[in-house]
Amino acid sequence: RQALRRLGGAAAGAIGSAGLRGWPSAAPPSDLDALAERIRKVDSDLAFALATGQIRTKCKWQDFLGAIMLAGARDIRPRPHGILHTVMMVESTFQLADLATTPREAWTAVLFNLHDFKVAQTRDVREDNNYAMKPLPAKRAKSAQAAEREFVAAMDAFDAERAERAAVALLPHTTIDRFFALLRPLSARCYAFLGHKAIYAAQAERALHRIGWQHAEPVIRSLVVSSLVNKDTTSYERVRPLVAGLPDTWLQPGSDVAGTAELIRALQSAKPNQAAEIVVQHVRKGLGPQGAWDAIVAVGNEVYAHRPGRRANTGRNALLPVHALTVPSALRSSFLRTDHAATRGLLLLQAASWVLTLRDDLTSMVGLKIDKDVQPERAPASLDEAFAAGKPRALEALLRADATLAAPAITRLRESLLRTGQEHHQHKYAAAMIEEVGRAQPHPVSYTHLRAHETSLHL
Repeated sequence: RQALRRLGGAAAGAIGSAGLRGWPSAAPPSDLDALAERIRKVDSDLAFALATGQIRTKCKWQDFLGAIMLAGARDIRPRPHGILHTVMMVESTFQLADLATTPREAWTAVLFNLHDFKVAQTRDVREDNNYAMKPLPAKRAKSAQAAEREFVAAMDAFDAERAERAAVALLPHTTIDRFFALLRPLSARCYAFLGHKAIYAAQAERALHRIGWQHAEPVIRSLVVSSLVNKDTTSYERVRPLVAGLPDTWLQPGSDVAGTAELIRALQSAKPNQAAEIVVQHVRKGLGPQGAWDAIVAVGNEVYAHRPGRRANTGRNALLPVHALTVPSALRSSFLRTDHAATRGLLLLQAASWVLTLRDDLTSMVGLKIDKDVQPERAPASLDEAFAAGKPRALEALLRADATLAAPAITRLRESLLRTGQEHHQHKYAAAMIEEVGRAQPHPVSYTHLRAHETSLHL
């Protein structure tokens, strides 16, 4: 917001000018690689001037956002936390901007991502010796099969340099769908950095579907290297054998509404090392994948609702609990993109295990306390009253009373975020929350997704 004020009315005038309100979506595509280099090299004080020029020449916001992602992948050290969020959140920005009703609103989300990238560049110079991705000539593979074998072997060895070279060698032989079919189970192995590796994998796959596989190399190299920083596969080793215990028919719809509530209660009182087995037990009793995912996401949102920090500017206490939603949401996105039953089972069971691990880790990291004796709120008379009160449980009570208010409530939360958002975790959380509300079954359990949104009321 401060950067937008410094820029003054130039960008606002360009975005809101009558000539741009209805520009054709089929405008000639820009050269994303060249635009990414301009974004990467422009001085921070001139970044919005660059954006204004692109807006005036009718650059599509989708192209500019894709170029930001390429610039970030090339210029931000691929460590799966901290400043890499400027790349990791690009897909979240795409999701929020897709819902915009005007170009001005969409560009507001994109300009936040641009500003966040320039901030990340400054920190990268100070903290990570000004990282820049170096050209990496591909070693020619004898065949696609040989390239795949080498890539998987390097990932299994947790050898980042070898895996980066193997990924570059594999790219000419593969497609986006084939590559991520290999990567999805690999990215769901390691919990290190609170599950950020799985988030980055899901976000990168979705963003590359938008900008084109021809731009994959810098993003894939960043993703692969970040996936191999540190190692914590304790949950994976425990969960992997349990996948075989899922019945052959487990992917068929089941008794989801009642079963979801039962699974929520079971997970709330369980330990992390019990979570996957509990999910298997409920699936074997007839719970379908929709109901299982809804339960896991609802438990994650309950963790977030009890975060000790209420505003983004309070730091870790407010921001780290975000991952109790964004991690299972990312794993669910990968689940929905694969048709491989074993991978789907792994993603579901890891999501349950990781959510409870996050709950316990956050207890020591930020002082999280789960209050089991929460008093219900009276339903306000209207959305205006609910938002004025600033109490998420009041909003939940209203939505339980009138489900038709969910869509306008989400619209108001999103608009609030675009106007006043301070930190990229807020955008990442909001995009995941909106998506999970759309995925949830149409019954009261789904409204636990909105309970946690006190932050969005005052973003």
